[in-house]
Amino acid sequence: MEEASQPSEIVVWGGGILDNNRKPEDLKRFNKNKKQKQIILGSIIVIVAIIGGISLYRSFAMYEEKQTFNVLKGTVPDFRKGDYNFIALTVNGEKTSTVPPKATYSKIDVKCDKDATGEWDKERWGLFITSDIVPVFCTVDFTMEKNSEFLFDYTGNEQEFIAPIDGKYQIELWGASGEGNVLGGYTKGEIELTSGTTLYIYVGGKGNPTDGSITGGYNGGGNSTKSANGKSGPTGGGATDVRLINGTWNEFESLKSRIMVAGGGAGGGGSAGGLNGYDGNASPIENCGKGGSQTLGGAQASRHRCASSNSTAGSFGTGGIGGANTTDATTGGGSGGGGGYYGGSGASGICNGNMLAGGGSSYISGHDGCKAITKESASNSITHSSSSEHYSGKVFTETVMIDGNGYNWTTEKGEKIGMPKHDGTEGTMDGNSGNGYARITYLGND
Repeated sequence: MEEASQPSEIVVWGGGILDNNRKPEDLKRFNKNKKQKQIILGSIIVIVAIIGGISLYRSFAMYEEKQTFNVLKGTVPDFRKGDYNFIALTVNGEKTSTVPPKATYSKIDVKCDKDATGEWDKERWGLFITSDIVPVFCTVDFTMEKNSEFLFDYTGNEQEFIAPIDGKYQIELWGASGEGNVLGGYTKGEIELTSGTTLYIYVGGKGNPTDGSITGGYNGGGNSTKSANGKSGPTGGGATDVRLINGTWNEFESLKSRIMVAGGGAGGGGSAGGLNGYDGNASPIENCGKGGSQTLGGAQASRHRCASSNSTAGSFGTGGIGGANTTDATTGGGSGGGGGYYGGSGASGICNGNMLAGGGSSYISGHDGCKAITKESASNSITHSSSSEHYSGKVFTETVMIDGNGYNWTTEKGEKIGMPKHDGTEGTMDGNSGNGYARITYLGND
């Protein structure tokens, strides 16, 4: 016997693709859970329970979101025939076929028919509907005013931003620091985006400490090398960048599509640069790593007489590897270079302790002094144009580039002004310490 009807609670989490070009009754259909079930993006689990010879079934459409909740993606298929709920989305009154990315919207208004109630969960970034009648039709309108922000913390993976509305956006990036508090750089610019434009955000990871993991920070931080007794130098910090093509962080076509890069600091060495990364600065200087530039990675350091192995040069998007110390060293090794547009080189191994590496360079499409990669470039044959503008035509205006020591760069290094903090506090800092960060701000559509 069917149980008595009672209010159903339907949870729709995340970024299903919605067809807002059709009539409400033709929209992509969301499965109705009959008794406080959840729908979450991911995989479907169906449980059929047979009790006392009377067949009762309950459909569980359990979607597990594999991405972080600040950027949503994925499609929502039809699960089964039966009762459905319909959801339509708008941003500033304009229909959208995707769930807008998590941001500081000034207002999120949910309206449902048939006396149903809807609430948008701002933490999980999804819709919660309560209704005792199905199907239900709900609309969710996101009001995005000027200065709405989209924030990207470090995750160790690419993140996706889909512009929810036409307009001008400001993008700010902070590169990660190398171990030893060798600071990351900062880049900023304004760009016009149309609704639906997709950008991929790669937030750099900080470097690892002396005698610890030899892996560099995510997104290009240079590795170090263990000596025979297990000692190693600190590793480089990764760059933070914006790309037009996604993929593994070091895939060449993805790297080539970068339109803005904030360099990472070296492991115990040179800070992230503006147009050029800083060199490591220790004695003997020839065994230190060199900073990356606009067209080349930092040059390979000379091998120290005690080194078990030498370092490697920096390359496009990647810091060089630090060399290993002598086998009887009690600590340390050559530091890994900082990630960047071009990475800094690693430092040579030495007799004992750490040798300093070079920092990564920064890049902004449209910033005077930058050198854009050509569309024809291949991983084994990279060329640059005389222009700063990326071959995609995506170009920033009102650009700012500040190195990890707080100096402003135009076509050359300028005065020390510091960079803005990204933790919500007032004032400036010389460079970024720790993992990288990214912030996208909607400036309006004037």
